[in-house]
Amino acid sequence: MTRALRNLKTGTWRASAALCVTLAGASAALSAQQANSSAAATGMNGNYVAMGQGQDAVAWNPAMLGISRNPHFSLNLLTPGGGAGLSPVSWNDFAQYAKSNDSIPTSVRRSWLASVTSRGGETGSENGSMNWLGLSVGHLALTVSTTETMQTTLNPGMFQALMFGNAGYTGSLQNLGFSGSNLHMSAFSTAAASYGFSLGNSKGFLGLPAGESSLGLTVKYVMGNFLLIGQDAGSTIDANNVNVNFPVVMTNTSDSSGSGGSSAATKGGKGVGMDIGYAWRGDRMTASFVVQNLFNSFAWDVTQLESRPGTAVFNASTNTSNFNTAAYSTAPQSLQQAVKDYVFKPAILMGVAYKANRVTTVTGDFHQQFGDQSSILVGPRTQVGGGVEFRGLSFLPLRAGLSYVTGGYSASAGLGIALGPVELGIAGRLGHSNGGNENGFMLSLISIK
Repeated sequence: MTRALRNLKTGTWRASAALCVTLAGASAALSAQQANSSAAATGMNGNYVAMGQGQDAVAWNPAMLGISRNPHFSLNLLTPGGGAGLSPVSWNDFAQYAKSNDSIPTSVRRSWLASVTSRGGETGSENGSMNWLGLSVGHLALTVSTTETMQTTLNPGMFQALMFGNAGYTGSLQNLGFSGSNLHMSAFSTAAASYGFSLGNSKGFLGLPAGESSLGLTVKYVMGNFLLIGQDAGSTIDANNVNVNFPVVMTNTSDSSGSGGSSAATKGGKGVGMDIGYAWRGDRMTASFVVQNLFNSFAWDVTQLESRPGTAVFNASTNTSNFNTAAYSTAPQSLQQAVKDYVFKPAILMGVAYKANRVTTVTGDFHQQFGDQSSILVGPRTQVGGGVEFRGLSFLPLRAGLSYVTGGYSASAGLGIALGPVELGIAGRLGHSNGGNENGFMLSLISIK
């Protein structure tokens, strides 16, 4: 058994690289619970609160439906978006060795481990979305979308085990603990309806000069599609034993009814939420403010969850494991509390847009989510930044944006090809957060305004 434990020292860097690719590979830094369906917004790095009108207003501020230049009709279908990041050791760090099929030098793995240790762990996050339908007619708009999120942490001990095993770092067997490692995954669908109430021309709130203003309201129904939460509860590797203790709670995806027709999409939880916003527009400037999830009653349905003990013991005399399904009530209290906490919290978004000339608009935004790692976060907790849209050629709008986000920065660029009211848009995003890189994209194929 000691030989088997020593064999962990190889670190099987290819396996660890594959794990980190898995953590990073699925999808996106977004800006709202309702999936952003605008490649223009992504191209401006999400600094779009004072520009999103028509069906885009549902994701940004419903009050923008009630002021001038709101399209009488807009439609958006089947818009995917996504992005992901690893830090402090990023996907790009792994990719250079994966592409060349070379082993990661020991000196590089030591440097990575030092960085991971100083930051308290290796973290991965990703968000992905599909906006199935966005539609607006006049001051009314609705969207239907699905969003999935993932956050994970590998504590320094687990990262060391992946890089070196429990002997390769020092040349002698070490005791390694994995406490603090965790995984959160969720998917939910949202149907939202928004309306903008024009207040006409008057003096704006908060000292704004005279201009037109409006209020907006979004009501949304949220349905949970899938949940998985796992937390390490004391896994260790020492000279003689491998002890795994990583309990998990997750959506029961089996068809317990025996009808063959049940689906995980109908087994997650549900709730109703509300956003409320205000918008003001003067001659060249627009100001926009919204509170998202002013209330949100969404909760996971624990009757549709199951528990898995996630235990295993390997030593010279024992080779046992238990990853079988069990009743949710048998899960550790810490996991049951994590399920209760994994809900939506309020967020504040505010922005301004200034039309510098006939073809150039610049924006500035501030976004703050009040949740933390225990709640559902879609995108960074804090974002402060600006964007620009240039329409020197009316059929080829160009966009760019730059933002400070929690732990780093992000930058993006995009373009559209406009043929009358129809526009095809694409945008890409690059970021650097907590020492690692983040990437994202947005593709809008069918957008009509």
